[in-house]
Amino acid sequence: VAAVAASPTRATDGRLPLRALVAEDSASQRLTLARLLQTLDFEVVTVADGAEALGQLATHSFDLVLSDLAMPALDGIG
Repeated sequence: VAAVAASPTRATDGRLPLRALVAEDSASQRLTLARLLQTLDFEVVTVADGAEALGQLATHSFDLVLSDLAMPALDGIG
């Protein structure tokens, strides 16, 4: 649903958009959360497990992180 933009786009008022990371192993729930956040003008990055989330957090900054607590590889608590 979402990818990290090479260069952030600016909102119409000149501010950078808020960025959200959604870590969820259910594809349908990832998509639903991403679409909801996009309607609120968030730039959304989605991942399927905690290990991928940590990779994104190591290289990008986010204003909001939504994480499932029970995921394969590395859960949300980890």
